[in-house]
Amino acid sequence: MTEPLGKVDQEEIKLRLTRGQDFQQIITPPEYETFPPGTTARIDFFTEPTKGAVIASWPAVVTTDKAVWRQESEVADLIAARTSFYLYFSFPDSPRVDYCRFYGKVERKQPR
Repeated sequence: MTEPLGKVDQEEIKLRLTRGQDFQQIITPPEYETFPPGTTARIDFFTEPTKGAVIASWPAVVTTDKAVWRQESEVADLIAARTSFYLYFSFPDSPRVDYCRFYGKVERKQPR
């Protein structure tokens, strides 16, 4: 990744969850860059990807060198397979800049 923060194309990915397993995700900024102080990040989940309310939102703990998500399995287990999600970074500016970096659907990795 060589583009400045917030200037990279959005990527469609799968967010893999397994019943009984805690969720942890760590995202780092591009090489030789840092997240500006005041940056926030979250993963929002929706039953309808183009409309409707957020059914769950998982905030990250963001430092200058990483964004970390950690959710206990009791919370992660509530998100159904094929639920749509968007992963947003919000960069401090005036006005604040919200940027969707990843989007996609939840995939469940477990026996059927």
